[in-house]
Order: sequence, then structure tokens, then C-alpha cells
Amino acid sequence: MRLLVAIGIIGWCISSAQPTFEGQYADLLFGHIDQAYVAPRAQKVIQLLDATHAVLSGCDDGVNWWGNILANITNNGRTMYVDFSPKGGPSSVEANLTTSGHITWTGNNFWERTSYTASFAGDYTSVFSGQTPPNFPGTEQSVSISVAPFTAPNYHTTTATLSSAAWPTGTVATGYINFNMLIADFTAVGGPSNVMANLTQSGDIQWIQAENMWQRDLCVASYDSNSSDADLIFTQNIVLSVISFVMMVLSVVGVVCFIVYLKLRKPDPLLVQ
Repeated sequence: MRLLVAIGIIGWCISSAQPTFEGQYADLLFGHIDQAYVAPRAQKVIQLLDATHAVLSGCDDGVNWWGNILANITNNGRTMYVDFSPKGGPSSVEANLTTSGHITWTGNNFWERTSYTASFAGDYTSVFSGQTPPNFPGTEQSVSISVAPFTAPNYHTTTATLSSAAWPTGTVATGYINFNMLIADFTAVGGPSNVMANLTQSGDIQWIQAENMWQRDLCVASYDSNSSDADLIFTQNIVLSVISFVMMVLSVVGVVCFIVYLKLRKPDPLLVQ
């Protein structure tokens, strides 16, 4: 009985854990996910500044990115109020996070999550081989990127440091980040400068001129390069939904068992006296 109660409590705690607003999205007002492709004018990104504040960026025309759109997060991380006035919109638009990690907006707009990753920071594996960075002589070479914190008034421009065990000890490459673009300087490790890369909707890095991909080492979900981003996110959502449902059922069972246990428990004779 106590075991069931413990399982119920654990289930309730796990079921209460939900995804945050941070990540990349496809604004369905401008486009949709189709075989791992998100229309450029539909791309939207949310980065958390802390537990109650976020900053948004995105593209509405497929060319120019807007940013520095601040938001306040309430309701235990489930509701967000966004000030779109810097780009000519309303000053307080309500958005709610669904249990599957998508966003519903006042006015019936919908942002479909494409990734839980909104930053270049992380650990990667180089997919294709080559002689000069960002390629490596062999495939599956590990690379790490650290990113300096974004600061006001521009929350979408910062610097990055790229490191790899394949490079000489103590040497690193540097980079400059502007929205979803990374411009790297590999001269310190024998490569070219001004090498551009995009942060993909799945959180990987696509090098444009070098025609190489740095694949993010994911913990929350494995990424199959032969499957679409939509399939990946669909699988993540199904898993999250199933886990949440099972844990909620366990929590209900635990509470019921605890109530039955209290009703059937015999009083302690010492306490009765």
C-alpha cells in the first residue's frame, strides 16, 4: 500500500513537469512543417532570460529577422504575455503553452514547436569529412560551442567559442552570432574566416559554404538524419503525452489507495486509551 502511495506521489510530481517556452517554432500563420522544411517566413525562436522573462525573434518575410521582443511568463511557466509594440504590434498578447509543447495565441494563431533548442551552445558531432575546418579529416569528430550570455539592449547578438579535441591544445575558433546565423573564424586552427552557418529547426548546425553538418548531441531525443523534423517532434510529443497520462493515472491510483488505507487502518489501542 505504501509503495502504491509513493508511486502516486512520484507520478504526480513527474506529470506536473512540463516543457518550457524556450525553443524554435513554425508560425502556422505564415507556413507549415512539410518534410523537415519550415518556410523561412514562419521561423520563430524563443529564448528564456530567466524563469519569468523571455525574448522572442523571428522572420515574417523570409529575409529580415526581427528581435528584442520581450515577454513576461506567468502561471507557473504556462502563460506568456508578449510586447510586440517594437515591431508595430499590440503591447500585451497572451500565449499559452500546450502540454505537447506548442503555443496557442489570442486570436487563434498557433506556433508549432520544431525544436526544444534555441541556442548554438552545446556539444556536436561533425557529420562529413574534409581537410579544413569546419570539416575534419575523419567523420564523427566531437565539437563544443560555448556562447556568451545575451545582454540588453540586443538579445540576439553575441560571441561564441568553438573547441575540439582534434585541434592543437589551447587553440579555439571564435564566432559571432546574429539571430540564427553563426559567422565563425577558423584561422587559429588552420581554417578560413567568415564561415557562415545556420541553426537548423532541429537544433543542428548547417555550414553553408563548407557543406557540412554539425549534429547536436541530443539527450531529450535522438535525431535520425533520414527522418523529418516533423516526425521527430511528433514522436517527442507522443512520448511526453503517454508519460504524462500514465503518471497522472498512477497519481490518482495512489491517492485512492491512500484514502482506502486510512479508512481500513485499525486504530492504535494505545492512542484509543
